[in-house]
Amino acid sequence: MLVDPIRAKPAECSQRYAAGYAAPRVLACDHPKDGWRARGEWRLPALAAAIARYRYGRKATARRSSAEPVEPVEPVEPVELVEPEEPEGILNKVTAPAVLVLMAILYGGNVPLLKTVELEALDLTGPELLALRFFTSAVVSIPFFVTNYRQVWTLLGPSVELAMWLFLGYALQILGLEKTSASTCAVASALTGPFVQILEFLIDKKPFSPLVALCSAGTFAGIALFVSAPSLAKAPPDAVRGLFEQFWNFIKLLEPRGKMPHEAFLQGIPGEALAVAGAFLFALHVYRSNRLVAQGDPSGRVSGSDFAVGLAAVQLAAAAAICAVASWIDSPYSTAQQLAIAERLGPDVWGQIFACGVLCTGLPAIVELFAFNYVGPAVASLIYCTIPLWGTVLSVVFLQERLGPQAIVASGIILASSFAPSLVDLAKEAQQQEEV
Repeated sequence: MLVDPIRAKPAECSQRYAAGYAAPRVLACDHPKDGWRARGEWRLPALAAAIARYRYGRKATARRSSAEPVEPVEPVEPVELVEPEEPEGILNKVTAPAVLVLMAILYGGNVPLLKTVELEALDLTGPELLALRFFTSAVVSIPFFVTNYRQVWTLLGPSVELAMWLFLGYALQILGLEKTSASTCAVASALTGPFVQILEFLIDKKPFSPLVALCSAGTFAGIALFVSAPSLAKAPPDAVRGLFEQFWNFIKLLEPRGKMPHEAFLQGIPGEALAVAGAFLFALHVYRSNRLVAQGDPSGRVSGSDFAVGLAAVQLAAAAAICAVASWIDSPYSTAQQLAIAERLGPDVWGQIFACGVLCTGLPAIVELFAFNYVGPAVASLIYCTIPLWGTVLSVVFLQERLGPQAIVASGIILASSFAPSLVDLAKEAQQQEEV
């Protein structure tokens, strides 16, 4: 039955629309009061039909569901999704402490190398030798600058910061050696571990670790016992006392013709204070290096291993530039005299300088940043407290020096105190893996 589109009432139109919901058909129901225009016969819109099927279908489902019994559904245990672990490379939590020990040995290799260079090139001042050391260490940065020159600007800020702490640490250590004994500077270097713990407590609010504090005290006592040991080496009567005196107090072998500019500036500061300040700056360098590697590049332009390599590469270049400026300012010689001294150096001396810069400075500076991903700054600083010990051991090997019983016992105390935190952490991790 068709309804007249002009005379039909709204109620009849609604009935016809309701009938159309169940079975779509041709309608001719448009009433002016409903806001529809008489446009002839047309089909029900697809949207209205879909709404009707949803509405009536939901009611039918509800009636059917109320009549049928509902079967209980067994609960399903949630499944924990485990992300696949990325394969670890050479460096991990087990090998990273051993790698830092190897880097400490390489850093210790600077001791016999620097001593032989200074004995053969007496005209070189401390800042000049430090500048040559970092200039040669920057050789390892060349591949990064060639292949990733666009990333240098991004890494410039943190790299210059690390280079400044590193340079100031070395500079204060050298200046402290001018005013105090090498034994005092060696003992002061053991304060690096406690200083790192203090930085973590003040900045990161990290509580003190009793084990690390105890090991720091053990390292301090071991170095004090080591430097007070009598030397068994044959030395001239006016030589400095102790084995450490021979390898650390090399600055006193250099007698510049004129006064150094820093002598007037640091005239009233004791050498012990300079040595302690140098140890604090070394601790700050270790702490900041660890934190910068952990944070990564905030801009996201450099990531992964590229960030660690770039940070070390730009750091070495920045340190070389800072040392060059310092040696130019703080030197009794003119620039022409400095260049003439460098020209007079023999091939053997240059070979030792390159070994000191590339093998014992540049390479460890890059590798250590990868190890800092797995070793905390406090433990890393304890490992680096063994650098003077390794320097002495290498001097015994290559310079035919000898160690007495007291020095050997002290060496054992230093090694045990430096490696104990890493060994305890490895034992805890192995126990946790067994429990899992």
